[in-house]
Amino acid sequence: MVKKTLTKCDCGGKMIKKKVDFSMYGTSLGKFEAEVCKKCGEELFSEEVSNQIDEVAKKKGLWV
Repeated sequence: MVKKTLTKCDCGGKMIKKKVDFSMYGTSLGKFEAEVCKKCGEELFSEEVSNQIDEVAKKKGLWV
C-alpha cells in the first residue's frame, strides 16, 4: 500500500512531516508523526497514527 502525502494544505501552505505533541483534555499523550502546514500550522494524522493516539488515550482512561 502506498501512503499518500499531501504537498499542499487547503490554505496553500506546504505540508511537512514532523513529530508533534498531542494532548487530550489537558493530558499529554506523547509525540506522534503528523503532516504539518508550514503556513497555518494545521496538523493531519494518518489513520494508523490516529489509532495509536486512541490506544494511548484508552490506556490513560481518557477515551472509552
